[in-house]
Amino acid sequence: MRTDKLFLAVATGKFISVLGLLLMPVQIGAMIDGLGLGEAAIGFLATLEFSALGAGLIFVAINPLKTSALRYALIGAALIVAGQVASALVTGYGVLTALRCLVGFGAGLANAAATVTIAANFREPERTAGYAFGLVYLVGGALYLASPYMTGYGYHKGVFLSLAIVVLVCIPLLFALPDTPLKKKKRAAAGPDAILSVAAFLLFTAEVFLMIGMGAAWAFGERMGLAVNLTSHEIGFYFACTMIASIAGSLFAGWLGTRYGRTLPFVVCTVLVAICCYFMANPGIAVVYVICLLSFQVFQALFIPFLIGTGAALESSGRLSAAVVAVEIFSFGAGGFAGGMVVEAFGLAAVGWLAALGGIVAIPLLIMVCLPLDRQV
Repeated sequence: MRTDKLFLAVATGKFISVLGLLLMPVQIGAMIDGLGLGEAAIGFLATLEFSALGAGLIFVAINPLKTSALRYALIGAALIVAGQVASALVTGYGVLTALRCLVGFGAGLANAAATVTIAANFREPERTAGYAFGLVYLVGGALYLASPYMTGYGYHKGVFLSLAIVVLVCIPLLFALPDTPLKKKKRAAAGPDAILSVAAFLLFTAEVFLMIGMGAAWAFGERMGLAVNLTSHEIGFYFACTMIASIAGSLFAGWLGTRYGRTLPFVVCTVLVAICCYFMANPGIAVVYVICLLSFQVFQALFIPFLIGTGAALESSGRLSAAVVAVEIFSFGAGGFAGGMVVEAFGLAAVGWLAALGGIVAIPLLIMVCLPLDRQV
């Protein structure tokens, strides 16, 4: 029973921390329509939010407060709720920028609390993370179905208030997280400086290139749907379906675990997700866009648990896993800004080339990281 409660708590921590990430296309579209700003300005705003999320993850990885996963999660949830409510009430771009950073930092604390708990308390981190994300995507699908009603209430204001309410409702589930101070605990094989190791640097670099392209495609996914003449309700429905597709990818990651090592799943997912991003941005017809959108989420959901598990394999306390997720969030969020600049300069189709380039750079780096781990097993 305790394990069930702990699993539900880590799934909740992941959920409240990635709400903005899951609903980024809706959030960006709502801010463009509600604030009347250009794609690059709104993309920059999204990038700052997710950079702050990454900063929260790094903060917990360093652990300057010497406190517990539970307290980090509760502090993070409080910051998210306060920031979302305030974001719905302000109109100035500068103040809104600061508030989105506050929301992102709180989400980073909650995400890191869940990530550290998964890496340090479960024997198979890939399996646990996969099943946790499956639950996250299930609830995320329901939110996408409700997204037209959120945006109908003042565009971005309705989105921010709705997300604040969802996080507030979820807070009681976090109390099953460990309330003991986070500790450094490394395997001897990992070495004393695992976070600064060559393997970690290669993994971080691969994430940066890959996630910028993926983040750009995801951030402007709603605009891509409009470009093939889908309505906002149709786009909301298809994005809800992406959550179901993500459940399939997460559950498959949970089943796959490390049965076939890490190298093969990483390489296959990277190739396929880059192809999906390219054809999302260059669909020609709506059916190609929809197929690539759904497939993109399947492979992304499979990819992320393996990132967490690879971090846990390199360093067992969970701190490196938190840093891995931080780099992922930094880079994925930066994709919103990079995508905004690319769209304004070259159009939506160029986002597909950005994602393809990221995949080409990432594949050899992932192989260099994962092959030694597979040989150890």
